[in-house]
Amino acid sequence: LREPHLVTNTQSHGAAEATAPLLPWEPLSSRALFPRREFINPVPSESQEIGDASYVGTVYVGGQPVQTIMDTGSFDLLIFSKRCVMQCGKARLLYDDKASSSYRQGEAFTQHNFGSGSTMSLEAYDSLRIGPLVDPNQVFWEVYDADMPILYSGTFQGILGLGPPESSITLAKRDATEAKSELKDRVAAGTVTESQREAAKNYISLPSKLKETKSIVAMLKVQCFSICLGKASGSPGVVVWHDYPPEARPKDMFTTVQVAPESLYWSAELRGVDLGHSASQHQASSRIDLGCKDKSCLAVLDSGTSLLVMPRFAYEEVQTIFSDWRRNGGDCNDLSDLPNIEFSMGGTLFSLSPESYVGNLKVDGDAYKTLPNLTPFMPQLVEQSMRREQEAEILGEGDHTCTPLVMVMDMDLESEQRIWILGMPFFRQYYTTFSYQHGNASTHGRPVARSMSFARSDEHCRPTTKSNSTGEAVSAAGSLYRMQVDASKIHIPQLHKRHTN
Repeated sequence: LREPHLVTNTQSHGAAEATAPLLPWEPLSSRALFPRREFINPVPSESQEIGDASYVGTVYVGGQPVQTIMDTGSFDLLIFSKRCVMQCGKARLLYDDKASSSYRQGEAFTQHNFGSGSTMSLEAYDSLRIGPLVDPNQVFWEVYDADMPILYSGTFQGILGLGPPESSITLAKRDATEAKSELKDRVAAGTVTESQREAAKNYISLPSKLKETKSIVAMLKVQCFSICLGKASGSPGVVVWHDYPPEARPKDMFTTVQVAPESLYWSAELRGVDLGHSASQHQASSRIDLGCKDKSCLAVLDSGTSLLVMPRFAYEEVQTIFSDWRRNGGDCNDLSDLPNIEFSMGGTLFSLSPESYVGNLKVDGDAYKTLPNLTPFMPQLVEQSMRREQEAEILGEGDHTCTPLVMVMDMDLESEQRIWILGMPFFRQYYTTFSYQHGNASTHGRPVARSMSFARSDEHCRPTTKSNSTGEAVSAAGSLYRMQVDASKIHIPQLHKRHTN
């Protein structure tokens, strides 16, 4: 079997569009298409890395290039437009609906809530191109107002939600129910205004409108896609549209896990999370329990969240282990003495090296504008400055920006399952394929999330067989693979904002 030959690569600003097949980053123009039985040719897109905290790929809306976050943790296509100049970043980079001859405005409007803030959008239609994949009339949400400080950096102008398509309708139904209830209460109290009636009418009618539209994966006939992010700091990643199904790969390459039933997200049952042994240890040390033992948790695979997100108990254990390690002479240029995070997902064992949860954090400039949103998830940002003098006395003149790069989120599902979010660090170590099954009448024809398949990736973001997997050797690579995260560009999971609202 040949490797996928057309892919979407995530790359640095100014780099040429490229693909990651047999030879790393071979130019797309030099690649010959060939038929692959009933499979559509894999189409790669490169994503550009921004401060080790987010990745963007270029999509074209109405012929205009838009830097877009490929987000498996949300469900819709949002495009920030020039209607939103003051709040949405750099005006020259924003989408201009007046410059597109194929643009059409719809009737609906809505609010989207992300961990990093909220947006107000209009229903809109325009042509969409992702590499060679084209839809001449794709529905999207055109953002005209936003409360999202992370936009000040101007690093992205769109969010492409790749979560299960049916979830957008499910969430719209919940919003409609809440709108009905609130309208009823206001009418009974005699306090309803005409604008509130119109807003409620919009939200109540939105589920029916969404049922009449097709999601992006349906319009582009995507049956599976894959995401992999480069291991080295600042390296590009890749999104592969129409990737080969894992069952068409060598048998010892992928492990497949079914999506958790009735979940809105790409998620799976999570059990037995531990801080296990380190890459430098020749025998297993005592394991430190991080939860999900007596009762399973839920792991959400979210490419739009910058870091690993965990319950407070686990977060505090990680902070303690790191602090003890530093006081005992731990060197942040060599993380191999720190333990791996190990867990079972869907009955399969996984391991994340220390580079997935420890790295350098840069807090300056634009970061101070985003800190109020960020500190509830990363309390160590506040504590860091208080510890700095004390730490300097203990460690001398060293690297004082090295810190645990994890977020805390205290929330349970209605089933009381604790939630872990496997963000970008997971995709740096595992090539992940997301597979759909055909939709039916109950899903309004929208594709249904079926399974996720995982393979260890190599340094060129290619899946490896289990026998060739470097596994823990990643940890021994030292500073090459240590994250260098810009705090101003950290993305907080949408899941938290949706839950709290």
